[in-house]
Amino acid sequence: MKIKLFYSILLSLNFLITNLLQAKEEKNSDYRVIAAPIPFYINYNEDTKTASGYLADLYRHLKKRLNLEKDMEVMPFSRLWHMLNENKENIIAFPVARVSHREKLLSWKIRIYENDALLFLSNKKNPYASIDLEAAKSLSSIGVIRDTVMSQLLLKKGIKKSQLQDVKDSESNFKMLQSGRIDAVFTSRSILSFVSSKVGSEFYKEHKPINEFPVYMVTNLGFNHQIINKLIAEFEAMKKDGAYNKIKEKYSIK
Repeated sequence: MKIKLFYSILLSLNFLITNLLQAKEEKNSDYRVIAAPIPFYINYNEDTKTASGYLADLYRHLKKRLNLEKDMEVMPFSRLWHMLNENKENIIAFPVARVSHREKLLSWKIRIYENDALLFLSNKKNPYASIDLEAAKSLSSIGVIRDTVMSQLLLKKGIKKSQLQDVKDSESNFKMLQSGRIDAVFTSRSILSFVSSKVGSEFYKEHKPINEFPVYMVTNLGFNHQIINKLIAEFEAMKKDGAYNKIKEKYSIK
């Protein structure tokens, strides 16, 4: 009797442990899709909690074609970057600039913007004209969007930390430039195309890029879910059947 009871308890414990391990595996195999609110790529409306823009459209198409239930979350890039590097969850993230100091920190999955460029626009002498790096070194204040790669790139290129003015977003950056509160903005070609229409100014087309880089959809290094392979395959299918070209044309992407 005691032996039967012992085996009964043993089987119950084994069943319980198996279920716990399966639940843990299912939890670990889940994933999140998170975007950072960077203009042009992801234009986020705080009031309506809705996202538009190039990458918002791209993910909606991928989601529909693959019949996914997972919605895209939006959060500040600084928080997203922290979560990617914590490596505790399966995270698909975008947009992320592929630059050298990030190379080994993430898994670079889908190249979603071929060649963005960072440049200076100044309000000195010729309003909203692009200037080169040497000219920028003599300025007192340069607006950069906080929690992005821009500050690090400028510091590496000889701009002093005391010259940098952190701003909340791209629109604020250009408004500060217009009002004369800063001498220049350091921005990207993609953001420029979006913000110029928002702030009502015509900016010069001739740019002098300080740095160029591709933009990616990435995952954290410990990502363990088959969905990323499906997304990669479907993105390639979109390129072949013309669906991706329609999105590119909508946003004037060459």
